Amino acid sequence: MTKKIVVFACGGTGVNIGNMLERQDTTADAKAAAIEVCYIDTSEANVRDYDIKPEQMYIFEGIDGSGSDRTKNSDAISDASKDVLQNFSTGDLHIVIHSMGGGSGSVIGPALASQLLAEGKQVIVMAVQTTAMIKHLKNTVAVFKTFEAIAKKRKRVLPILLVSNDHESESNVDRTVTGAISMLSLLFSGNVNRLDSADLEHWLNFNKVTSFAHGTALLDITTEAKEMHKGDSICAVATIAQNPNVATQYSSDIEYQTVGYISTLESEEFAKKALHFVLIDGPIKRAFDACDLREKEAEKAITSRKSRAVIEVADDEADDNGLVY
Repeated sequence: MTKKIVVFACGGTGVNIGNMLERQDTTADAKAAAIEVCYIDTSEANVRDYDIKPEQMYIFEGIDGSGSDRTKNSDAISDASKDVLQNFSTGDLHIVIHSMGGGSGSVIGPALASQLLAEGKQVIVMAVQTTAMIKHLKNTVAVFKTFEAIAKKRKRVLPILLVSNDHESESNVDRTVTGAISMLSLLFSGNVNRLDSADLEHWLNFNKVTSFAHGTALLDITTEAKEMHKGDSICAVATIAQNPNVATQYSSDIEYQTVGYISTLESEEFAKKALHFVLIDGPIKRAFDACDLREKEAEKAITSRKSRAVIEVADDEADDNGLVY
C-alpha cells in the first residue's frame, strides 16, 4: 500500500517551498508516496499569492508576522503546537520546512518538530540557513541550539537537511528542498522491495541499533560515497536501487545500512547508481560553530563602532515640536 508524507511548510520560506512542491508533477511516479502539504504561518501576507485550500492552512489568530523577532510570538506559537497538528492528518513521515533566520518559521518549525517527536512520529527537518544580516545570523545560531535541545529533551534523533541561501538563489534553494522530498517519497513509498517500515524506523532512530546516541544528524542524499570531514561519522544509511545488479554498499565501516529495490522513473543515472540517504554526525555542530563565530565577530564590530554622527542642536534652538527656525 502506498504511504503518505505530510509536509509542514512553516513561515514565508516554508510557504514558498511548499507551493513549489505542490506545483510539481506528483503523478510522475505512481510508486512514490503521496505528499500532503500543510501551511502554517503568523500572517496571511505570505499565502495571498497562492491558491491554498483553507483546510491546508493554519494562520495564528491575533498575530501579523514576527518581523524577524523570534521572541515576539514564541509563547503563542509554542502553546498552540498541539492544536496546529490536530488540524492536519498524520503520515508515515513528517517533513518540517522552515528558515532559520526569520522570526516566525524559525519558531513554528522547531515547535512542531518537537511536538511530533514527543508523539512518537517519524520526523525530518529541512532548514534553510539565512545569515545575510546580523539579526538573521543571531536567529540561526539560536535555532541550531534549539535543534540540539529538542533532540536532548525528546531523547530522539533529529535528522536535518541543511541548505544555505548565502550563496544560492531562492529558486535554487527551493529546488534543492523539493528534490530531496521527491527522493524521500520513493524511500518511504511502501513499494521498495526488501525494505519495510521497521528498517526505516531504525534508520531514522539509529540510536536504537547502533552505538551512536540520540542527537542532531545531517541528512545527505547522494549517489556517490563522499570523503568524510575529519571528526565526522556516518550514523546510518538507507539505500535504494533499481535492481540487485546495482552496487549498493556505501562504505565498509557503517554500523547500520538498510537496502531496498524499486523500479521507478526512467533515469540512466538511477539505473546505474544507488541512491543513498546518509545520516552523519558532525556537520551540524560544524555549521553551528561557523555561524557562532560570525555572530561573535559581528557583535565585536558593533561594540567597537563609533557613536552615530550627530548634528549639534541646542535645547533652546527648537520649539516644542522640534522645529528650528
